[in-house]
Amino acid sequence: MSDKMYDLSRIEEISPGNDKFVRELIDTFVKTVVSEVTNIERLKSTGNWKTIAEIAHKLVSNYAYLGAEDLKQTASDIEKSVSYDNLDGISEKIDKLCSASTELIRRLKKEFP
Repeated sequence: MSDKMYDLSRIEEISPGNDKFVRELIDTFVKTVVSEVTNIERLKSTGNWKTIAEIAHKLVSNYAYLGAEDLKQTASDIEKSVSYDNLDGISEKIDKLCSASTELIRRLKKEFP
């Protein structure tokens, strides 16, 4: 992953100069991703792949909106793997998504305390 895990240009386009709005979106993103990644980690041990795919699908748009392209691709890969019943490497993809999401959230919280 690149040093900059996200790109806020989309958010800045719709809210030029509105720092409060950007912070609210970041806060909402962080809360959503923390919750969903926690759910994915929990569900991984149960093998509930269908629900994991549904959560990954929701995360794709969240990551896209934040310009987190690597995470968007990983979430999309998880969703596709499950939908095509190709579970080879799914555990590793989930681990990658969870660890990278944790790092992204850490960076966002640092930039937007």
